[in-house]
Amino acid sequence: MVISSVRVGRPKVDNPKSQADRTRDSRMRSKSLGRVERKFVLDADSADLFDELRQNAGFSTKEKSEFLAALLLRVANKSWLGKPFTLPIEEAL
Repeated sequence: MVISSVRVGRPKVDNPKSQADRTRDSRMRSKSLGRVERKFVLDADSADLFDELRQNAGFSTKEKSEFLAALLLRVANKSWLGKPFTLPIEEAL
């Protein structure tokens, strides 16, 4: 008598990609979509201020890049087509 069991979930992959390959493929997809990766070094006070502004504007922790793009467009007086938000300096006016 043969007893078989079925595992719930995704099927096992025969030739899984390494973490380095997945990262490289993800970066290549982003690059093909026209995205550019920038890295910034902020001191602790500036990082806290950025997070506070992001939270007050209604952006989640996963939307840091989107908030930075919105912030740059708002400072440059360009139109932002995403969700509306206000900055503290705009509330004071």
